[in-house]
Parts: sequence; C-alpha cells; structure tokens
Amino acid sequence: IMFGAIIFLPEYQQLVRGDSAIKSGLMLLPLVLGVVVASLTAGRLTSKFGRYRIFPILGSILFIISLWLFTHIGVSTSRVTLGIWMALLGIGVGQIMPILTLAVQNAVERKDLGTATSSAVFFRSIGSALGTAIFGAILTNRLLHYISQSLPGARGGAIAKNLQQSFTGVSGLPPNEIRTVLESFAHAFKDVFIVGIPMAVVTLLVALLLKENPLRTSTREEAAGEGLKKS
Repeated sequence: IMFGAIIFLPEYQQLVRGDSAIKSGLMLLPLVLGVVVASLTAGRLTSKFGRYRIFPILGSILFIISLWLFTHIGVSTSRVTLGIWMALLGIGVGQIMPILTLAVQNAVERKDLGTATSSAVFFRSIGSALGTAIFGAILTNRLLHYISQSLPGARGGAIAKNLQQSFTGVSGLPPNEIRTVLESFAHAFKDVFIVGIPMAVVTLLVALLLKENPLRTSTREEAAGEGLKKS
C-alpha cells in the first residue's frame, strides 16, 4: 500500500493537477516526514518501555483511516488536504515497518538474525512489487471504464485506447473532453484506494495476532553473556 501511494499520488498530481514531476515529488514530503517522525518515535518508545505490539496495531488503524480519506479524492482536492492525508498515511507506515522488522529479529535466536532480517526484507520487496502492479492494473482498468462510460461511442473508445498506450496525450484534447478525462482519472484513483482498504484491514488483523516477546538485550551483551557461560 505504501509503495502504491508513493507511485500513484505523484501520478495523480501530474495527470489531474497538472504539476511538474519535481513539484509532484515534493508533494510527497508530508508522507515521508510522517514515516520518519513515526519511526523515530516508535523506536524510542519501544526502547524505553520494551513494548512494541501496540505500534503495528495503531499504524494499521491509521492506514485504514487514511485510505478511507483518499477515497474522497477529486479533481479539486486541495494540496493542504492531500498533505494531511499523506501525513496520516506516513505516520501509519512509520509505526508498522520498522517495528515488524524488530519483532522478527526479537523472535529468533541471535545466530538467525541475518536470515530473519533478509527474509523480512525479501517478502516486503515482493509485496511492494505485487502491490504496485495490482494497483496499476486497477487504475488503468477503471480509467478506461469511466472514460468509455462518460464518452460513449467511437470517440470515447479512441481516447481510451490512446490513454491505454500513454497518459501524456490528455493535453491535446478539447477542454470539455479534458475535464471528462480528469474526472475519470480522479474516479479511478478513488477505486485504487478503495481496493487498498481491505488490504489494510488484513494488516490490522495480522497485527492483532502479533505476539509480543520480551525485548532481548543487545547482541554484544548476549555474546558477552554466552562467553562467560562457556568460560
């Protein structure tokens, strides 16, 4: 879901709002800042209290709320509103990603730390690739559906076919058709986030099943302890 947002929110900014690539990238700053602040805060609180299970649960709830907010996205949605929604999404992500890595590392023996960490990163990479592909297919499919619905006949089919090959041909259309295409884009983006909500609900259910093991001491302290036992 995070990678879907990172890829398709700038695409929304460029296609619907007409922003440049640099400006649309800068618009992701609220999401990035949310991830950084939430990750640092969750890490410090986990170190202080030794409890980490609550953070993926809270992060998943924020995930669901932010995706529900994004289902209200439209052609005229303000940048301030989008920034707030992205910040909430970033805070949700920031409470999930690093803490789940910590939970994996905390659940295995010290000798398996490398394998466990690389496995977590591997499956996260698979999820990001699949999520991006799935959301991209949904966006394209729903966009063509809305354009064919709004512009019936041969003209709508021709525009849909051109957009299927490239999204850059919107500016050459007449003003009334541009408005229709932009509204179709906005509706398609809504559908992408609607599909993301059940995935976020599954994330919450899995987070509720997470077992909280006592935080271990540092690796150096463990190694020193084992050395004392052997000696």
